[in-house]
Amino acid sequence: MTLAQDQTKPAGTGTERLADKAYAEILGRILSGVLPAGMVVPERRLTEDVGLSRSRIREALARLEGEGLLHRDRTGALSIRNVTLSDALHAAQLAQMLEPPLACVATDPDSIAALDALEARIAQTGPYGTVAENGFLRAVLELHGVLASGIRNPFAEPFVTMLWRGIAIYQVTVGHRASRAELDAAIGLTRALRGLPGATPEQATAAHLSQVRAGLLAGI
Repeated sequence: MTLAQDQTKPAGTGTERLADKAYAEILGRILSGVLPAGMVVPERRLTEDVGLSRSRIREALARLEGEGLLHRDRTGALSIRNVTLSDALHAAQLAQMLEPPLACVATDPDSIAALDALEARIAQTGPYGTVAENGFLRAVLELHGVLASGIRNPFAEPFVTMLWRGIAIYQVTVGHRASRAELDAAIGLTRALRGLPGATPEQATAAHLSQVRAGLLAGI
């Protein structure tokens, strides 16, 4: 499970699954910058591109609006929420308070293979191009999705998810480029969550979040 997927809805009817598909498609476009912050949601185009009915698209948009990723103005127009530097820093600060202690209970034997693959992907990105272009952002979202799902807490998990989605939208908007230290810290977190020698999950999570915050500030 990744932060670009819904982590709360169980499998349901065919209609519900179509709504989930629309939700995942639109969320992925927001987190990749295909639908950039501030853009008015192109409902008709989404209906055509995703290949689902307008009612399914509207259900997905209503969910995303409820999660705070979309903003409706006084005229009723729906747009992708703008995430400011202040918003992103606040999200990172909250993650720094919440994630490190929770990482101690987030180790999950079933996630070992996924973490192995994530380490390899992060190592291959290198500090070249923006985090959206080189795949680093998607890998980090997946990494924190593994951590969030490993927490196994119905209240903490969606909160962690929303914090990282906010950080991601800001990084995509400004064309963030990860430093070598940020890459290394993310790799360190994959290793700690697998129980490999070195930093504890709590220490590795704190180190990674410190580098994320430093990266946000470096863009000022």
